[in-house]
Amino acid sequence: MAQRADQPQHAARAEQGFQLVVGSLRSLGFTVNKEKCVPPTTELVFLGVGLSTDADGQGACASFIDAERKERLLAECTRVANAGSVPLHVLHSLLGKLSFVAMVLEFSRGFLRSGFATLKYALRRGVRRNQPVLVPAQLRMDLHWWCKAFKGASLRTMLHRRYVDNAFAAWDASVTVGLGAYYNGQHLSLSWAQLAALPDQRTYYPRVASSGRALSPINYLETFAAYWFLRRFASQLRGTTLVCFTDNTACLGMLTHMWGQAAYIPLLKQIRMLLLRFDVRLQVHYISTKDNVLADALSRGDMDAFRRANAAFLKQSLKPVDTEDWQLDPQIVRYDLDVHFGPFCTDGAVDWCRSNSHFARSWNGSVLEDCRRTDWTGRNVYCNGPFSLLLPILQRFLQCKEQSPRGTAALFVVPAWETASFYALLLQRPDVFTRVRRWETGTQLFTRPLPPHAGGGRRVLGPTRWPVEAWWASPTG
Repeated sequence: MAQRADQPQHAARAEQGFQLVVGSLRSLGFTVNKEKCVPPTTELVFLGVGLSTDADGQGACASFIDAERKERLLAECTRVANAGSVPLHVLHSLLGKLSFVAMVLEFSRGFLRSGFATLKYALRRGVRRNQPVLVPAQLRMDLHWWCKAFKGASLRTMLHRRYVDNAFAAWDASVTVGLGAYYNGQHLSLSWAQLAALPDQRTYYPRVASSGRALSPINYLETFAAYWFLRRFASQLRGTTLVCFTDNTACLGMLTHMWGQAAYIPLLKQIRMLLLRFDVRLQVHYISTKDNVLADALSRGDMDAFRRANAAFLKQSLKPVDTEDWQLDPQIVRYDLDVHFGPFCTDGAVDWCRSNSHFARSWNGSVLEDCRRTDWTGRNVYCNGPFSLLLPILQRFLQCKEQSPRGTAALFVVPAWETASFYALLLQRPDVFTRVRRWETGTQLFTRPLPPHAGGGRRVLGPTRWPVEAWWASPTG
């Protein structure tokens, strides 16, 4: 990482080093363009994209749109949005520039669709380069959104670790009654008749018959339930990545890619706006209808069934179902292990609802995400696995490491049980594993989950009864 040039002594050293490098290049016969030379810095513009290595003052890497480009595009978007028509080449040029910006500005690509539809229609009609093209209302609305985004867009972090909200969150919708959602002990239930009676009707609301039955397809209703979930709970989720569940695979796909058929785009745009407004990211996963009992009861308006299901859910949380759910202190993971051995792309062993995951991507032990069977190649995985399963987990990692030595890495948090078979395997492979951390007996390291009735979250377990170690397998081979 570049030195911080805002400190006088570092600035002087940086300038000296910079001049030395430039002088050396010239002495070797190279021509040096001063306009393209940048002394050591934490922020620069490269190929049109701003890059920062210290976005939040703590070493977070981020990309952004530089101020000059932002002001120029803001003026162009305002000019086109306020015009009745513009030459074809002006619209074409603006869409090209916004497409480039969409690589940096999250959730913005969907706001280009109306522009490209207008351009495509004009080209089909044979409009030439300098001929005028009408600016439709939808395109004007989208360009106004771009103006708001340019004025309020924050840095897009690349290596920064966002806090993962692991409270159980799910939603559901039924065609006949309405929608329901559950988050961290809070719930909502809204019938389609109640929605139709609201005074602020929007074009993206589902169509409702006089009988109170929704006329929109179930995939649309499920996605609308996600929108209503965010409308209700997004303010509580500010700045987090939310682990959430839906029993509709079409909804899962659209929320993952923020894209869908034309009829879904207006609704997805509203979801994007809520995510941008409250700085929320969604990590959506599938849950079977059988397991989605809380949101399902709420969507059918069956409050008696919901109360019974919720009581069973709270009662189940009291049982020590997972005796090996020991999560290493997030502060240690975030500010020590991830800094020195990350960035980790995957949390290798979390519970089924990912309530103990440190990172946005995780494996939860399901058939498709069992770390004893998944492909580790090309990943850098953080793994605080169940102690009873550490041997097969390590064996699986070694299989993948042997297939692809370079680029495959992992850090394992293990108890220092010298007689255990998994510990013997670590000692037997010094060519792969290196012990990089050791916490002695009596260190306060782990947390355990608290049941929802006790406030949820996790509690500190207290001092450990044995040493704990972190073993690192480097990606270099």
